[in-house]
Amino acid sequence: MKSSGGGYGDFVLIRHDETDEKGSNYFTLYSHLSNIESSIAYRSDRSATDYENWTPISRRQKIGVAGDTGSPGLIHLHFEVQVGGYAQNRVDPYDIYKTRNFYPGGRSYSGCGKNSLWLSEGPPPPGEFSISLEQPSIKLSWLSIGADVWLIRLFRIYVSTGSEASTADASTSEAEALRFSLLAEVSPESTEYTHTGLTEGVKYYYTIVSVGAEGGESEISSKIGWAVPGTGEFGELDPVPWGPSRIEPETDDSSCFIATAVYGPGESKVAILKRFRDSFLVGNGPGNIVVNLYSGLSPSAAEILEGRSTLRFMARLHLSPVVRVAEWILNLCGERG
Repeated sequence: MKSSGGGYGDFVLIRHDETDEKGSNYFTLYSHLSNIESSIAYRSDRSATDYENWTPISRRQKIGVAGDTGSPGLIHLHFEVQVGGYAQNRVDPYDIYKTRNFYPGGRSYSGCGKNSLWLSEGPPPPGEFSISLEQPSIKLSWLSIGADVWLIRLFRIYVSTGSEASTADASTSEAEALRFSLLAEVSPESTEYTHTGLTEGVKYYYTIVSVGAEGGESEISSKIGWAVPGTGEFGELDPVPWGPSRIEPETDDSSCFIATAVYGPGESKVAILKRFRDSFLVGNGPGNIVVNLYSGLSPSAAEILEGRSTLRFMARLHLSPVVRVAEWILNLCGERG
C-alpha cells in the first residue's frame, strides 16, 4: 500500500510472504518518496490490515522515486524492515546487507532513526561548512556527518578564484557563474584544512563534498564560502546544483602540485604517484597523515619550485627512488591500471 504523513513523508509499505520464527510477516517500508506509482492502492489508515485489498507487487517492479518528502533534508530513500505491521518491531537491515557483502549507503542519520538504512547515490555532504581568515591563510572547517557509519573514502575540497563570476551576465548569479578546480583531498577523519600561498586582494571561493567508497560525490556543502586575503572580508553564498559542469576538467596531475612542478604536467611519474596515493595511502591512518601533510604544504612548495631549475633538479633526485618504489608496488599488486 501507499500512504503519507509524519516524518516518513510519502511512503510505500510492502507485506511479504516470508515470516519470522513466530509466524509474523515481514514488511518493508520505503519512505520520503517524491513520486509513487499510481497503480498502488492508497490507505489513509497506515495500520490498515485489509491485506486482500492491497496491490500485489512483483519482484523488480518500480514502486516510486526517491525524494525528500517528510523532513529528511536531502534526497534519499529511507528503508526499513518491520515485523508484524506498520511501525512495529523494526529490525536492523544493515546486518542483512552486510552479510551479503552489499553496502548501498549507510545507516541512517539526521533524524531518520534507529534500525533503518539511508540509501542514495552518494554519501551525505559535510555539514556546517565555514571559513575564516588567518592572515595570510584561509582556514576551512566542516562537520563530518555520518563518517562513522558511511563508507566515506575522503573529502574533496574545491576552490575558485571567481574569474567567471566577474564576466557573467546580469541574469546569472555569482554562485551560478563559478567553476571550481580541485584543491585537495583529505581523509574522512579530517574536519579542517588550511589553504596557504594565497594572493592578497583575490576573492577565493570554496566548497567541499564527501566521496563514497565507489568514488561517487555527494552534493556540495550547505554553503559556498568566500574570503579575500589582505582585506579581512569573508562570507558565504547559497549553494547551487552540483555536477561536472561546475568543475574545471581534472588532469592526472591535479592536486599533485610538487610532483607536477618537478616533472612537468602530464608526466607519467606524476600519474604513478597519484595512483599510489589513491590506492594505498587514502583510507588508512598513517597514509591519511601523509596525504593531509602533502595537501597542506604542496601548493606553496610548488610555487617555490616553479622557475628554479636547481631546486627542481634536487627535488627530482629525492623523488626518483620514491617513484620507483611506488611503481614497483603498483605493479606487484596489479594496481597500475
